[in-house]
Amino acid sequence: MLGSIKHTIFKDITVPYGGAFFIQNSIDLEFHSIQLINLISTDSTFLVDSQVGGSGFIFVGNNFYGSNVCGFNLSTMFRSSIFAYSEQHNDILNMSSLSCASCKEFNVILGKENVISNEVNITSSKSTDHISTFHFGFYPKSYYQENFIGHNNTGRTIFGHSSSVTTEQICRNIVLAENEASYGILGFFHYNHRLINSYLLHNSGKLVCEMSSKAVLTFEECYSEDTTGVTITKGKTFYETNIIVVSPVCDILKQNDIYETCKKLIKIRTCTSQRRIAHSLFLFQLLQTSQ
Repeated sequence: MLGSIKHTIFKDITVPYGGAFFIQNSIDLEFHSIQLINLISTDSTFLVDSQVGGSGFIFVGNNFYGSNVCGFNLSTMFRSSIFAYSEQHNDILNMSSLSCASCKEFNVILGKENVISNEVNITSSKSTDHISTFHFGFYPKSYYQENFIGHNNTGRTIFGHSSSVTTEQICRNIVLAENEASYGILGFFHYNHRLINSYLLHNSGKLVCEMSSKAVLTFEECYSEDTTGVTITKGKTFYETNIIVVSPVCDILKQNDIYETCKKLIKIRTCTSQRRIAHSLFLFQLLQTSQ
């Protein structure tokens, strides 16, 4: 069975749990072009292994396909702003943004079987315990993530994933800028993980929190600047970020728009892209240099 939620705004809602919706059923869900604004969960329900408030939404079912999701000002005293869990299928979240969210742990958590994400931003969000930004959890069998930006988030750790297999899992083009971590900026748990062409800029907190003795994290072509406990590893790139306050509109650029912008600037090897997340415009610029 396929469920579909598209082109919808959920705004100014207070519920016990589940935010915009709570689905616990063996269905596939397609979730596209959704705005989640000013949602509060006052209580929780027990799911998987924790009390989940899910101020944005809760999905526990088969395949989850989410894209063009914009969340702003989501709040719960329990686990997760966005909670999507599949025991035997796929969790996919692309082209989405979350800003000014607060929870106990895991602002966005996806699990458990195969998890994929491309072009997700999380900014100005916090958690009081565990991962504060984006986590592939419940020890998935495979994951792949690229083009993630985490800016100005606070929590025990900022970015990390777990794995249940020894095969190396990949994160590519990850940017963590001006985050504050009490344990460690990165937290990769169990087995083998690789961070490729990624950037750590002006964060506070040591590089990696205490991981399982079975965990191995490899850096490939990564760059760091003014981040506590971090040394430059094969630095070949430089990354600049700016935050500009604009109107409260969610407007996420399509990949083709970004591609066309980059084509126009290719001669000077400068690529500029932007996306609106509620009250914030996240403008980022990548300058490729050679050594």
